[in-house]
Amino acid sequence: MSVEQKNSVTLVTEGAFKAIGLKWEGTFEAAFAGEIRDVQKKMHERLNEIAYVENPDVLLGLSYHATPGGSGFTHYSVVKVLQVEEVPTDMVKISVPELTYAKCEHHKGQSII
Repeated sequence: MSVEQKNSVTLVTEGAFKAIGLKWEGTFEAAFAGEIRDVQKKMHERLNEIAYVENPDVLLGLSYHATPGGSGFTHYSVVKVLQVEEVPTDMVKISVPELTYAKCEHHKGQSII
């Protein structure tokens, strides 16, 4: 199976930040079947529950490949926040250290595969 790259990827160093949103854990197969898109949709629907959002038009998708055997990963669908006073029910707060990322931007409605 070949996948056509539709967006360019750049390496960027991002300063430390805090974010609030939804956490998903699963297999690559489940992600490919659309489970992450479902989480992103829920995040958009619940965005108004989060206070101090830095930019409500930018939804971050942060993925960490940290499962034994490499069969799955953790994905966070979050927004950056200026400060954290309260975390809405069933959401998580994450503190992300300064890191260098592979960045690929997508626009609303655009397929990522």
